[in-house]
Amino acid sequence: MGEPDDYKPCISNLPSVATKRALIVCGLSGDAAHHKLFAETLNKLHEGLTKRLGFGESDVQLLFRDESIEADADLIKSPGRTRREELEKSVTNLQAKLQPTDALWVIVIGHSHYDGKHSWLNLPGPDIQQLEFAKLF
Repeated sequence: MGEPDDYKPCISNLPSVATKRALIVCGLSGDAAHHKLFAETLNKLHEGLTKRLGFGESDVQLLFRDESIEADADLIKSPGRTRREELEKSVTNLQAKLQPTDALWVIVIGHSHYDGKHSWLNLPGPDIQQLEFAKLF
């Protein structure tokens, strides 16, 4: 079932914001099946943010770890790569742009592991632990 033509998300109670920004972070997919799933999910997230929720195309930043493959959409073929350094750089750049009235959505997908004490997002090179990730923001 599709949504009615007049469907609008219920966000009217939210305070008005100057700019809506999003950072979508995707770690290692692990195999071809997960690569396909993650790439499709990233495309749907991007489309939902830009076409349904009014985010500007340039205000949605995507970091996808995997190298793109021919079957990927153009959106996936051109993002930054999710290495720890690139993630830190992206957050620093976002902090320089953010104004007090801006909204920032951070969406993280991918594989992770739990060591009994902390969760770690699987990235190439050193993984990032949840407390380290939180400190970025």
